Amino acid sequence: ATEAPDATDGPAAVESAPGDVIYDFGFNPAENGFNFPNYGDDIPATNLTADELRRMFGDQVCSRLDGDECTLTPPAEQWMEQINGDMAGGRCEGMAVLSLMMYTGQVSSSDFGGSVASDLDVNDEALQREIAYWWATQAVDPTASSVVRGTPTEIMETVQQMDTSGETYTIGIYNENGEGHAITPFGVEDKGDGLYAILVYDNNYPGEVRELFIDSRDNSWTYETSINPEVESDVWSGNADSATLDLTPTSARLDMQDCPF
Repeated sequence: ATEAPDATDGPAAVESAPGDVIYDFGFNPAENGFNFPNYGDDIPATNLTADELRRMFGDQVCSRLDGDECTLTPPAEQWMEQINGDMAGGRCEGMAVLSLMMYTGQVSSSDFGGSVASDLDVNDEALQREIAYWWATQAVDPTASSVVRGTPTEIMETVQQMDTSGETYTIGIYNENGEGHAITPFGVEDKGDGLYAILVYDNNYPGEVRELFIDSRDNSWTYETSINPEVESDVWSGNADSATLDLTPTSARLDMQDCPF
C-alpha cells in the first residue's frame, strides 16, 4: 500500500469559513448515485460469471473456449464461487466504484439503459454483473496493493486532488470489529473550529449527501453508517493511529488484474 501525499500544511491552510465547500467534484448522489440501496443476499442477484473472470484475468481462466463461451478451470470456478459468496454481506465496493466511473465517463451508463446511474434498474442482470466485477477488484492486485493509507487529514487532502480527467478514489472505512464499508467522496466542507466534512455518496442511503467528519485538531474521524441497510446504523470512528480510513485509486482497477489461483 502507498502512503497519502504529505499534508504538512493541513486543511487549515485553506482559507475558508464555516459553511464553505472548499472542494467540489460535482458528483450529485441524487443523480449520479444509484436509486436503490446496497444489496446483499436479500435480493436474487447475478454476480460474477465466466465472462467477468475472463475480462479480469484473461483467457488463462478458461479450460476450454468455444467461440466466446468460456468453460472455467476448476480453480477459477472455485475462486469465483468464493468471491460471489463474499458478496452476500453487500455490494458496497462495486456500487461505490461503478457510480464514480459512470460519473467520470469511464463506464457508460447508457450501456445499462440510462443516461445517469440513478436511471438504472437493480433487477438488470448486466448491471448486477458489472457491480460484481468492480466489487471483486478489491480482492486482487494491482488494486489491493494500490490502496492509499494515511491519517484522516491526509486522506481528506488526497480526496481534494480528485479530478474527472485524472485520478479518483473510493473511501474504505472500518469499525472496531474489522467490518468495512465503501463510499464515494465528492466534496469537502468547512464546519468551523477545525472540523471538516468529507461529503460522500453512501450506497446504503440512496440520494442522500452524507458527511464523514474529520477533526483536524486531533486528527480523528467519525461517521454514522452500517455495513449494509439491513443492519442498524452505528457511529464508526478512528484516528491517525487506527488506520481505519483508506483510499483505493480507480486507475489500479482498470488494468488486467493478477490471477491469484
